[in-house]
Amino acid sequence: MRQFVGQFGCHPNTAGILYAHARTQYPDITPMHICRFLYFIRIYNTNDTVHHRWGCDVKTYHKYIIIVMCALLLTLNSIHAEDQPSHGFSIVLDGTNCPIQTPPRYMQELYYNGYVGFHCVKFEVGVHVTTGRLLWVGGPYPGAVPDISMARHSGVIDHLAQKGLILADKAYHGEWRILSPIKGTHDPLEQYFNNIISGYRVIVENVFSRIKAFKCLSSPFRHGPEMQAILFYIIC
Repeated sequence: MRQFVGQFGCHPNTAGILYAHARTQYPDITPMHICRFLYFIRIYNTNDTVHHRWGCDVKTYHKYIIIVMCALLLTLNSIHAEDQPSHGFSIVLDGTNCPIQTPPRYMQELYYNGYVGFHCVKFEVGVHVTTGRLLWVGGPYPGAVPDISMARHSGVIDHLAQKGLILADKAYHGEWRILSPIKGTHDPLEQYFNNIISGYRVIVENVFSRIKAFKCLSSPFRHGPEMQAILFYIIC
């Protein structure tokens, strides 16, 4: 069991569910194709490893990666804010950076994030403040886009601020509909408030840790930001 999870990133039962979903779109998909796909996103290996691990040529390997990816994208439910409870819940919102291979020179400034120091694609994730359940996924956005700009553009504020509280870090300071830490304060009560907000942020960081266990999201992605975005949604 541990060996399966270590190689494929999920429980065998979860792999079986993915297989059942994928077959509704492409009946020729086999359990081996699902395992190859999971291995691809979990390990994100080089082409040389493909021959040794799966005994197939690179073209065939990537052909079924794309087929399984598209089949899952068509069948798995998207996460939308309008599908969530009507009121009375709180969400912790944060952005995460997924590294990409250095883009062409004319796109480097757009995708470079000076805070983390590499080229990346950004995603916005919102989780329930107590359960950690994913309530919102937004993106992709180029790495240079600030977190607060993602929130304003994605629509998460308009959808969720009317239903409950949105908690976030200092990157969202300035948006009155988001509860974020108070900057530059020395007041004990305000510092206590900041500590409470920071404590809740651990929840979304734990979600990021689980998502980034798939190395296609934590190591420089070589197959384009569009494909990485699809994989991010599937993993979520």
